[in-house]
Amino acid sequence: MVFLLESNKLNILVIDDEWNMRNLIRLYLSNPEWNIIEAESGLQAIKVFNVNQFHLVILDIMMPEMDGWEVCKERRKKVTYPSCSLPQSLIPRIKYMD
Repeated sequence: MVFLLESNKLNILVIDDEWNMRNLIRLYLSNPEWNIIEAESGLQAIKVFNVNQFHLVILDIMMPEMDGWEVCKERRKKVTYPSCSLPQSLIPRIKYMD
């Protein structure tokens, strides 16, 4: 899976096995200046990571096959950069800010 992302936009990857959560997050983050890419599994996310760079990743921890912790471990083998985690309960409270 290859996505050609526009370089002048903020690239956001949303990883969740539940379609309704990915859709909700996409609605919250809708902005014409952002590229929002979705992955429905940890394995799919690793493939997407291998061909794209993202400014923000929103990752579900509880997923089948490869959970969010495993995705983080795999990703950190290839890159090192600061990261932080937010509990999922905070996501609905995050508002779009200019």
